[in-house]
Amino acid sequence: EKLKGTHISRAKIPFTLEDGRFKTFTRLSHKISHNNLKPFIPVIDNNEFYYSSGNIKLDKKLNGGFRKGSIISVEIEEDVDRFVFVPLFSPIVLNFICQDKGALVISASDQYASAVTKYLSPHVNPERLTKFFRIIGGAGVDYNLINGKIRNETIGQNNSLDKDLDKVLYNENPFNNVFMKWLQIYNNLKENSTNCVITIDYSFVELDYPNEPLIQKSIIELSRRVRKFNDLLITVSRPNYRSLDVLKSISDIHIKLFEHNGAVMMAAIKPQLFFYNIQNDYGEGYPKAVFLDST
Repeated sequence: EKLKGTHISRAKIPFTLEDGRFKTFTRLSHKISHNNLKPFIPVIDNNEFYYSSGNIKLDKKLNGGFRKGSIISVEIEEDVDRFVFVPLFSPIVLNFICQDKGALVISASDQYASAVTKYLSPHVNPERLTKFFRIIGGAGVDYNLINGKIRNETIGQNNSLDKDLDKVLYNENPFNNVFMKWLQIYNNLKENSTNCVITIDYSFVELDYPNEPLIQKSIIELSRRVRKFNDLLITVSRPNYRSLDVLKSISDIHIKLFEHNGAVMMAAIKPQLFFYNIQNDYGEGYPKAVFLDST
């Protein structure tokens, strides 16, 4: 008799033998467990040299967490959904806010602020969000969460900004105004909190403001401030963007997120090396990354 064939969509399937069991890697789930939402329980920053990632297992893989005053660059391959950043991003930002530290999120220009805040606002006290969290959405629009709800604000010129900005932003350009707004909000957050985490999607910054020299100068300037004040800067970019080259060169840790045989993998390639499959887990009531060894 003739043998009948069947189409195999994934010729190779990565798997793990972690805990002594055979388990294949599934695709990253976007599902939000609305029936299991819980307050975020912070991982207390009791180390004078490191910030926790909000994920104890990730802290161990990073040998203690993120060093204070450090720059973290995250490279997301073109074929990977940017949602992969959520289970890494959410615990970091929530861990800062829940310890009365500032968090400034500069999201992709095509994202509504609510697309980001839905992973944060159900898990933290609304008063803390109002005081310690700000998000900048498309076209540089600034949003503040008031009692857990998004409010649009117009930011005016702040004359108290450091005069040395003139050395970096030396001519009139729309991006200059946007960058000044970032710094103003950053300064405002630091009035309420000693330290702050900033996350920026620089690939979309490049798309919106095609002025590579000024964008690169802004990266250098923002990094200088973060190092000076022992804050934390987490940047995202994609391959073939000039910002990625700059971010990789100045970062203390470089993480790459890519697809391998249908599964999303995370590799740290600077300074230490590790390689894991990444999954999104709502078991604790909020989005959290789970890391599985690849076999």
